[in-house]
Amino acid sequence: MAHQPAPRRRSWLGTGGRVGHYVLLAALALFTSSQTLQLLKAMPFAEIAAQQTAAQLHASLTRAVNQAATPDHLAALIDSAVATSDREMADALVALAAARGIALPAATRAAYDDMVARLDNPLTRAGDCVACAFSFDNCQSISQTLWCKGPVILTPVDDVFVLSDAGLAALQGREVDRLDVALATVGLGATALVLVTGGSSYLIKAGAGALKIAKKMGRLPPALLRTLRDAADIPINWSRLDDLALARAPLSSVVDTARLAPLGRMAGDFGQVVGRTSVADGIRLLGYVDDAGDMARIARVTDAVGKDAPRTFEVLGKSRVFRIAARLSDNVIGLITGLLLMAGQWAALLGGLLAQFATRVLRRSLRGR
Repeated sequence: MAHQPAPRRRSWLGTGGRVGHYVLLAALALFTSSQTLQLLKAMPFAEIAAQQTAAQLHASLTRAVNQAATPDHLAALIDSAVATSDREMADALVALAAARGIALPAATRAAYDDMVARLDNPLTRAGDCVACAFSFDNCQSISQTLWCKGPVILTPVDDVFVLSDAGLAALQGREVDRLDVALATVGLGATALVLVTGGSSYLIKAGAGALKIAKKMGRLPPALLRTLRDAADIPINWSRLDDLALARAPLSSVVDTARLAPLGRMAGDFGQVVGRTSVADGIRLLGYVDDAGDMARIARVTDAVGKDAPRTFEVLGKSRVFRIAARLSDNVIGLITGLLLMAGQWAALLGGLLAQFATRVLRRSLRGR
């Protein structure tokens, strides 16, 4: 009689090892799931898709500026600002060099000191201010424009004048600049625009006034100017402009406030920029704006770095600042990492169990043949 081989016994060590393996995977998956769910519970839903917080963005931009602000780079930027008599930017860059303990080249420092002495001369300042008040073409800097012409342009008085003149011009068949009219309308009707823009009437007024000055100074980049003109290209009831200017008619009687809302939102975002920096710095930052998206991004940057925004853009450039600003927040990165890790661990656990089950089924089917 043929000898029958003894049935193979399963190794306790092998079975126990597999069980221990799955127990460990299950424990890790449960732990990761617990931590991820706690993070989700602690994080408001609106924050899940948020980018870096203002504090995180401030730290990221400050770190990038400190790395990029080498002695040679700063000296070149200061020389460029001095060559164009850009006092505000030169001051900001010299202050950055001092804060970082960077000694400027003697020639750069001498040129900067000469510019400061020339621009600070009282007689020179008085004569330049008179010339600037006479015509925007004579203004040598943004700050000078604001000192010598801004007090009127930034007030509702200029809005009233613009609307009254535009209403008369339209009735006489003369050409009217729709952007001037739209900005004046936004300035006077800011309160009515709050409901359709979700912004603050103060910020909308401030932004519209600063945009008017930037336009008169020729400081609006071509792409931004086109964006603003497109937003201002809406039907206007010319016959009611005088009534709006004199507060005898609501904004809705002159324009469709919903169609004016995009321009109002841009004015509100720019008002936020101006509020966190200054009118002069805000107008300077317009050089980096092409559309409404850029305006909102710059508003976010100024929320993080405040008055340091102009020199941040000068040192890093627009594209790098926007790339840094687009990074996700630490919480979101942690959440994504946790979700991926949790998914991987559960996939490994369930995949192993399914593979083991499939193997057993296959073995039984083969034995039954």
